[in-house]
Amino acid sequence: MSPEQTLCDGCATRRRSVSQLRRAAGAPLVARVLFKETRRAIYRFGCKFILNNQRRRRHNPEGELKGACDACRGYRCWLRWRGAAGVWLRSSEGFERAKAGLEHFDRRDEWADLALKTFRESADARVPPAVAQILDPDLIHRVIAKANLGNATYWVIDQFTDSGGQVLVKQENGQNPVILATDTTIFPLQAGLVPPLIADQLSASFDGATPQRPPIQVPLPASGAEVSARIFAKAKECDETLVTRDAPNTNHGRLACAFAVNEVVRRAIGKPVGGGNSTADMGEVLAKTQTQLPEQQIGPGTIVISPTHGGNVGHVGIVGEVKNPVNVTVIYSNSSARGVFSHTFTLGKWKAFYRDRKGLPVFFYALKL
Repeated sequence: MSPEQTLCDGCATRRRSVSQLRRAAGAPLVARVLFKETRRAIYRFGCKFILNNQRRRRHNPEGELKGACDACRGYRCWLRWRGAAGVWLRSSEGFERAKAGLEHFDRRDEWADLALKTFRESADARVPPAVAQILDPDLIHRVIAKANLGNATYWVIDQFTDSGGQVLVKQENGQNPVILATDTTIFPLQAGLVPPLIADQLSASFDGATPQRPPIQVPLPASGAEVSARIFAKAKECDETLVTRDAPNTNHGRLACAFAVNEVVRRAIGKPVGGGNSTADMGEVLAKTQTQLPEQQIGPGTIVISPTHGGNVGHVGIVGEVKNPVNVTVIYSNSSARGVFSHTFTLGKWKAFYRDRKGLPVFFYALKL
């Protein structure tokens, strides 16, 4: 069926095909509402004319339903705009029954079924409100593993935007949830952290084998300055070209912050920083083997790190060419949302987000051999 046949004259101001309407039925707006409200929300996608009608004009001012599309044939609705929040609301008079003989609900019910199917299929990816409250509010969260034992439920949850991390949460019936572990990646699970049966279920998708990366033959740097220069040059080369979505045990690049920096440094000087895929472990390695720099002494190729602490997800990156003012200096790091190494942050944005908003420290290290 063509868009012209699907939509009425009012809706045809912006024609929407059946495939577009099917996709709209699974949108988050629809998925978050109750059953009856789901049906009503679908009208908003099916009738663009009503959606844009800020003055609450009727769809068919003359009261004629002849020629109305499937989305508005069963009911006519008025919408009012709540400007402060930018949300469409149904008015108190919301819906009016169609004339006898003109009722037609087949397509509307099909859209409702699609929305409900999407909502139900995503049930395992959602967590109870009490668990959501203890997660990082700045990040998107996705459940990647869930297990039950007795009256206790365990979740492994990915949290990510431009940075990413994992958290292991336990909740017993009637009790508040608690965080058992958190880091860029929590696998392999610490021995004794959870019962063995639960550990096996949660770790089912984790590949414990350490991948063997091909050795890189590069001449040893002659000085610390050459180390930083090589790391900076390699970071620029890898900008938007180092794809981390296929990196092992990083869940399609969402947990590849430390992996990406380790890989850039390995390509530059022949060996990684250390710490594996964990920003917390990398922070410990840097603190033990390198000398911390004040911000005034940073240069291109300096490692900047805000290690994950508790339930607070951190990040790690490489400083680019230092600019004046220093806050506009670019930082190269993995984008967890995109799964690619890129110049997402500046130093000013990094400090504002990780230091000021999240309360994490910001450390700088110039690597030495």
